[in-house]
Amino acid sequence: MTANLSVIGRRMARNGVLPLLASFLILVSACGGGSLTTAGLQPTVTVGGAAPNDAALATLQNMRDEGFDASAHINGASGGLSNNWLYGTNPVETYIDASTDAPYPQGDPGRTHDPLVDIRYLHALWLYKNLYPSDTQFNGEIARYTPIVETEFANPHDTRGFLFDMLTDLAGLSNNAWYTNAAKQLAASYSAAITASPAPVAFKTSVVASGHYRVDYALQIGCALIEAGVRFANPTWVTQGRASVAFVYAHAYIASAHVFTSEMAGVMLPNGQINPNETFFSTSDSDQEYNGNEVRMASVGLDALSLLHVYLLTRDATFLQHATDLLDTFTDQGNSLGMWDAQNLGYFDKASFTGTGPSDPGQVEVVVNKKESGRQLVMLEAFHVANSVTNNRYAQMQAQMLNVALNKAYYAPSHGYLYEMQANWQPLPLRAGNIVGTQNWVTAEAMGIALEAIFSTRESIAW
Repeated sequence: MTANLSVIGRRMARNGVLPLLASFLILVSACGGGSLTTAGLQPTVTVGGAAPNDAALATLQNMRDEGFDASAHINGASGGLSNNWLYGTNPVETYIDASTDAPYPQGDPGRTHDPLVDIRYLHALWLYKNLYPSDTQFNGEIARYTPIVETEFANPHDTRGFLFDMLTDLAGLSNNAWYTNAAKQLAASYSAAITASPAPVAFKTSVVASGHYRVDYALQIGCALIEAGVRFANPTWVTQGRASVAFVYAHAYIASAHVFTSEMAGVMLPNGQINPNETFFSTSDSDQEYNGNEVRMASVGLDALSLLHVYLLTRDATFLQHATDLLDTFTDQGNSLGMWDAQNLGYFDKASFTGTGPSDPGQVEVVVNKKESGRQLVMLEAFHVANSVTNNRYAQMQAQMLNVALNKAYYAPSHGYLYEMQANWQPLPLRAGNIVGTQNWVTAEAMGIALEAIFSTRESIAW
């Protein structure tokens, strides 16, 4: 096994785990007869640089000034960030239902708070603080949201695998070992779930008795276990993670299109054996239709980042190849699914396959009348990290996505990022036909993703 520890990324340098990592990789290398380079164990991170972009700064200020929701009490936390809100209203209108263009009533399930928006916001705050340490205007927000996040994620079992990377990066940015311990707990929960599963991935049977799973979560969990196994010197986690990633590629990857869709079904056969031919998950309930045949850009970007993080840590070229294979599909020159909008820039809302599963995917249909304006900006960070290990292979795409982030997706009248916009980057009209106006409320998820992506491009080490 060969690893170049000088480029493993900022989280390791800041978190003080490089000696542990070096010892573990030396142990693994000795067992496998490989070589190891340990030069440059303390990569430097240059902070500061250019002044913060006006769009990013205005977005952070909006989240600080209008985003706090005192009624959010996940695990008893003292408030949290609203899922969405309408800028400039007094009192601030929050938890807006896009189907009615009005806030959900108190007590409605639509007002359920998502703790992920809190930790993503805190991540963005710490990224900002590390880039601009002399600017103290958000120190109060860090102080307010740190105990909220520590309460919400006191016993983390979240199936969104990218959360592991967020926790470890927060540990390095804040020098707070709580995040390291939480990341370790999260990895342990992933390991336990896979250990209890008859397949190398954890899956549900709540809708389809033969099993169904989110493809992006399964891939990200596999990558997280590999990272955690190296990071915490746990070879079992590495083995489980590699088996999970291999399983996802064997059962959910559409080789002809170089892509994954959102959810798979039919994990197990009636005889208890693993099904070699899974199908796209599809069913419906009274409120929502679930389509496992869809491709959305946030999942693509997060999958690519997870693969790149494993490569940066292990230098296993397989993971770099997997990541570039995904990213090449979504460049302006590649664009084999037709997701890239050459006229207005950015990615269309989603692509859907008309077939039954990866072995028979059918044709591709793209929704071209709207875009997920903030969530697609994960691709900016993915291209940026990929550029650091591919000699700027995606320099053009990084430049175009940064343009999208700052000049297209950012909606200045609302001081932030909306969930969805029209293909021409104008707000969608209200769905209630008898009311004139637009869906111009900002969403915490979109803004958090946008800030993470923008700030990532300012760091001297890509990850």
